[in-house]
Amino acid sequence: MEIIDCDSIEEIIVCNKEGDESPEEEIIFPHLNCLTLNGLPKLISFYKGSLGFPSLDQLKVTTCSMLKYLLTSSTAKSLVQLKTMKIKGCDSIEKIIVCNKEGDESTEEEIIFPHLNCLTLNDLPELISFYDGSLSFPFLDKLKVTDCNMLKYLLTSSTAKGLVQLKTMVIKECDSIKEIIVCNKEGDESTEIEIIIFLHLNRLTLDELPKLRSFYKGSLSFPSLNKLNVSSCDRMKTDLNSFMLNQKTLIDDDFDDEDSSES
Repeated sequence: MEIIDCDSIEEIIVCNKEGDESPEEEIIFPHLNCLTLNGLPKLISFYKGSLGFPSLDQLKVTTCSMLKYLLTSSTAKSLVQLKTMKIKGCDSIEKIIVCNKEGDESTEEEIIFPHLNCLTLNDLPELISFYDGSLSFPFLDKLKVTDCNMLKYLLTSSTAKGLVQLKTMVIKECDSIKEIIVCNKEGDESTEIEIIIFLHLNRLTLDELPKLRSFYKGSLSFPSLNKLNVSSCDRMKTDLNSFMLNQKTLIDDDFDDEDSSES
């Protein structure tokens, strides 16, 4: 499904009866494997009811300026086959995933993306978090976050520890980010001393992060790292020696991510 350059569309699916406030029934797209929403400046939601995409493989949302969030938690939990998620140029989006019931914090249970291998967040000026609950990306291979100026951190420690397949991490031009990884519970210092190991990470870029002070307050290990670029992170206090790099690590100031030319 591709919906592109529709200037007036506000919802993709609406209730059958105008003015009917009864709860919308769940809609499942059992075989949909690719969803693209592009150039929909007035889109505020896909559907006000519950959605399921059990076969969705690719999700791309770009230039949807009125969206405040992308997915509810129940819809996110249905994305068991999703491999690629790219969100770009959505000026109003504050969270990628929100709780099903607004204001109900109790239902923010763990969400697992069992097959997601590429996650790109680009030019989301109001984004403050991906999701307030617990997240797991056991097969994530590439993570790229660029120009998300309201983000103060990227990952919680529990999510970071689950990135056992991550090979590429690129964080650029995020003006407010202070730490890449934070403790799971604010104020809980006990969990910050544990070590986080990025076993397969081989490319790491931190660029133009003016408020970044540390990658993580605990111990880190990158045993496979061979491309490292840290530039324009003037407040960063973490000594690169604390990254525990092996002898093969190359600190390459000219290294740029291979996907930097992507639109």
